[in-house]
Amino acid sequence: MRAGTFKSPLAYTREGDYIRHIRELFGDIRLSDLRPDDVRHAYADAKKNGMSDGKLHGTHVKLRQILQDAVDNEIIGRNPCSPVKLPKPTYRERKPLTAEDASRLLACLLKEPLSAKAAGTMLLLQCGLRRGEMLGLSWRDYDPEGRVLRIARQYTNDKALRPPKSKMSRRTIEVNDTLAGYLDRWKTAQHEQLARYGLNQDEDTPIVNGIKVVETEDGKHAAIVNIDGHNFDRWFRDFCVDNGFGTYENVTSTFTRNGKKHVRGTGYRGLVPHALRHTQATLLIGEGADVKTVQARLGHASSNTTLAIYSHAIEANDRKAADAFGRILDGR
Repeated sequence: MRAGTFKSPLAYTREGDYIRHIRELFGDIRLSDLRPDDVRHAYADAKKNGMSDGKLHGTHVKLRQILQDAVDNEIIGRNPCSPVKLPKPTYRERKPLTAEDASRLLACLLKEPLSAKAAGTMLLLQCGLRRGEMLGLSWRDYDPEGRVLRIARQYTNDKALRPPKSKMSRRTIEVNDTLAGYLDRWKTAQHEQLARYGLNQDEDTPIVNGIKVVETEDGKHAAIVNIDGHNFDRWFRDFCVDNGFGTYENVTSTFTRNGKKHVRGTGYRGLVPHALRHTQATLLIGEGADVKTVQARLGHASSNTTLAIYSHAIEANDRKAADAFGRILDGR
């Protein structure tokens, strides 16, 4: 397994974990001696020992892939994984904001001083982007006349710009009036901020930018950089606590700014960035958007993914549809 064949070091590490699990499950059993029942028993033992459904499913997919390659190369006569049916892991219950809370979050963002991280949060709320997709946007990806965003890259946890995770993730997203106006104001404010450091804004400037200042013998030098995801998350937690969307279990400091009390601490509980993606999808489905539209907007590889994750919202819509049809027949 070569690192260069993977799109990211994280994917390479994940594949390595699956290989390690296979070795732990099957030890020194020869491929030609492996039977379907051996696979089933190994999976049952793994579950008893606490392996999660998601990890077990990923390990199964990798083992089946390896064994099929052995079949194709005539190393073994049949794939012992083929008869073994392992259900896909169930998705965790999603906790999106209600329409009222999403509206309140928007109001809080509009009151917040213009900044890169506030702009990033606005993009998450209004477009349902993944965090990495938001951090990977530059001004070349925003068309203010057509009012669309082009999702072409993501800024990953290993601090590299990479293509999105799937073909469907490469997409364009329509921008509403509120976000368009906000991005126009932020672009102007960002231009002024960068100018104070002697930096120029151009189409390659990240929309959600950071400024790195390095001191050398020649003096201080500034550069535009992409914001690290962990730094964004830290700001997001503080913003949520300041506005009643989260709390810190252990308060380490308090201060007052512009007449408002702020607390900082550890042990955060509350809204997380990815919940804004689920908020977008759930509210759109609640307003009657079809699954294919939501799939395209969120960049899911398959509509089945959208159906599986947001089944609760789709079921609620089905109840609305049944009640509406009943009113039609009743002449109400």
